[in-house]
Amino acid sequence: MSVQLTHTQTRMLRPKRSIRVFAPFMGFQDNMGALFRLCDAMGVEEVIFGHDIDLNSRRLRKAARSSITALKTRVSPDHKFEIESFRKNGGQIIGLELTDTSFPLQDCALDIDTDILLVIGHEVDGIPKEILQILPQCYHINMYGQNSSMNVVHATAMALYHFRSLE
Repeated sequence: MSVQLTHTQTRMLRPKRSIRVFAPFMGFQDNMGALFRLCDAMGVEEVIFGHDIDLNSRRLRKAARSSITALKTRVSPDHKFEIESFRKNGGQIIGLELTDTSFPLQDCALDIDTDILLVIGHEVDGIPKEILQILPQCYHINMYGQNSSMNVVHATAMALYHFRSLE
């Protein structure tokens, strides 16, 4: 019979590429906490927010657990500058948004040994038009139910897992 592993028994894998998540518009504390926990689990190097966040928020801390201290974070309110800087440094920039020109996530091929900046949107409004216009590529999650959207952290989890599975 299988037995759940403890924290000390869990074997952590080492990521082969650097991934940063840029969440310039995320606003809900529970989603921010879930994003911290997810990014720690997926070996994300850094999470970049577009505005100050309250790290003492009970909702954020409850969802994040101890991942707040394990993950590098910073604030960059100049969204366009952040994206352009990453591009100039040779990184691959990927938007996660359903648009009229986006491709299914499973079609996303990653450049070997290239750092990734994954840009995610606001929980309700997604990625604004002015940011979409400067993203070189956007991918979406194919959906099979009745709803036309999904939670931004759930979509981010699927994208990060896809990226790690390509290593």
